[in-house]
Amino acid sequence: MFDTIFWQRLFTPARRLRWRWHAWSSESDREFWNVQFTAPTHDPFSPSYPGHLTIRRFSDLAEQRFDNVSMVCDLGCGPGEITCEMARRRPAIRFVGIDHSEIAIQQARTHAARLGLHNVEFEPGDLETFDPPPGVDLITMFDAFHHVLAPDAFIARVGRVCERLFLIEPAGTVLGAWNREHDLDWLPATVFQLNHRLEYEFGLGDVEAERRRAIDRQTAAGPTEHRYTAADFQRFFSGFTLEVRGTIAGFEQYGPEPDRRSRMRDRFGDAAYNLVVAVEDAMFEEGLDLAAKHWAIYARRDRPGVLPALRPVRQPARKPLASGIQPAYSAHYSDYRGPKRVAPGEVFQVQVRVRNTGWQPWSSVEDPPVLASYHWLDGKHRVLVSDGLRTPLPMRIASGEEGGVVLRVQAPGTPGRAVLAIDFVHENVTWFSEQGVAPCEVEFVVRES
Repeated sequence: MFDTIFWQRLFTPARRLRWRWHAWSSESDREFWNVQFTAPTHDPFSPSYPGHLTIRRFSDLAEQRFDNVSMVCDLGCGPGEITCEMARRRPAIRFVGIDHSEIAIQQARTHAARLGLHNVEFEPGDLETFDPPPGVDLITMFDAFHHVLAPDAFIARVGRVCERLFLIEPAGTVLGAWNREHDLDWLPATVFQLNHRLEYEFGLGDVEAERRRAIDRQTAAGPTEHRYTAADFQRFFSGFTLEVRGTIAGFEQYGPEPDRRSRMRDRFGDAAYNLVVAVEDAMFEEGLDLAAKHWAIYARRDRPGVLPALRPVRQPARKPLASGIQPAYSAHYSDYRGPKRVAPGEVFQVQVRVRNTGWQPWSSVEDPPVLASYHWLDGKHRVLVSDGLRTPLPMRIASGEEGGVVLRVQAPGTPGRAVLAIDFVHENVTWFSEQGVAPCEVEFVVRES
């Protein structure tokens, strides 16, 4: 079998073409994150927030590298959630957070003030040109290194000032994509599903009862997404010694209302964290941790000129998966009836049948209501219209039941090919598609008026 370096060289031209096609830049990356970090709705330090698990676990892994450290520089810190978590654990260490998003830096300073932290500061800076301040003992980067446009030059520059780096990075494929073949996001998601169902069945109240409307975070800009393989990291860190451990944290399945807080959610958040730590430790002991979708990479320049070696990635056995617990939101669409050619801006009706394959009943008369709606996508599946007209359901649809729904739809305002994505929304809670429910997609032609 050919080694990884062979495949790396074979696919390098295709990977470069893919990256060039995306036309990533530092400015587009900054613009994207400025939009994403606008008007946060969650408390990142609450166990009720599913993302807190990642903040906590990433901080655990970094803290293991704090021996003989008096100053840490966290590059690409975003809104400083992990930086602040590390700073409040280690008050004797000085932390400096750097990010090119001004919005993120403002939020990070707010977090630090709220937590009463005096050992952390945040400053704006572009990692493509940034030089770490003198006296830095450790540089940390959490899901940030793959946003750097020139990684070789970056490591050469920061390595002149600091000889120890700790990264948590997505495992990459030879084509530069994210290797998520063994994604364990379902693990904490299942724990929070249990919480959701218990709260629903027993009618437990929220600590924070106010429901917050989702914020539209669409932008034409996109983040830089250079994913790297083990061979890439060996090349980047030639002259360093590497220690690598896989982590299943870095979760993206947050479930409905991720910003809502309750006493029970706090308990289940702690339970999910403890379960993740136990699973990671077991995977490490079995030699399976490097099959996880994130790698914790510790690089230190203590043996110059030695090519670092990584443990081989042991792949889990492939077996068919049994279905998990029944989710709250699940649907099956069928029997679309309606036009497929419309005029720009035209309002028309379509009909679709839908079966409730989740446990939560759908009703448009309860508060908050479940409503039929849609999105419009272009020919490349980019969003044209994110928030379609709402249509109340004609009846209550319980788990296992099926019904027909007639939706009122307005066509996009510009002609061309488009995709109508019929979706359901639990108003002010979640779109079904955000919970992994595939919309009913129908190809359309928006003709010239």
